[in-house]
Amino acid sequence: MSLNLLQFISTPAAAQALAEAVADDLRQALAEQERALLLVSGGRSPLTFFSVLAAQALSWERIDVSLVDERCVVFDHPDSNAGLIARHLLQGPAASACLLPLMTSPIQGEQPWRWAQRSAVAANANPAFAKPAAIVLGLGNDGHTASLFVDAPQWQETVSTPDRYVAVTPALASHARVSLSLSALIAQRQCYVWTNGAAKLNVVKQAKALAADVVAGVARQQAVQDAGPFALLTARPDVTLRVFHSNQE
Repeated sequence: MSLNLLQFISTPAAAQALAEAVADDLRQALAEQERALLLVSGGRSPLTFFSVLAAQALSWERIDVSLVDERCVVFDHPDSNAGLIARHLLQGPAASACLLPLMTSPIQGEQPWRWAQRSAVAANANPAFAKPAAIVLGLGNDGHTASLFVDAPQWQETVSTPDRYVAVTPALASHARVSLSLSALIAQRQCYVWTNGAAKLNVVKQAKALAADVVAGVARQQAVQDAGPFALLTARPDVTLRVFHSNQE
């Protein structure tokens, strides 16, 4: 288990520190290869991080930006993560980056679940998604990260498949989705996590305590799986999670 929790009083301070860390990873990748891939999460909470990252001095024209997960909606839908990234990250210096949407073009009359499955197959076959330089995860109050939900019918598949991307239909969250699988996050070895507020800090601390209990033999591994994907990642000895947490709600 390796969970590094970095706490900041303000959201701008947390955003600046995370943006600098991600930018360093992208520079290192570009020093070794022609292009670098950045995967980010959607939602409202990372918007400050996006604006700070967009201002970083990088060779953005050599950077591909895609998503940790995406909802089965068209690009201009309010719930589209790709649309959110285009509006809030690919601006200013970062406008020259290449956006790689996770969703394939919709087929008229196609059910969202079939669209999610088709998009996951396409993402798994696309070599552009194979080796991210950096992954930035979000965290839900229920312990989910990416779109890996314990209540989804595909939960067992999402935590056991060797495929990088999976199709998911959460029971309580809106929309069918495409998401990185647990094995893809494990293969990354190090992931950044953006969190804010007291509730998410509590989720982080509970996952860390549960992982420590498993190592000490006080809790069973099944308890970690029941707690969700963030706890599963926290309990992995071969994965480092660097949590950048803003105490601001």
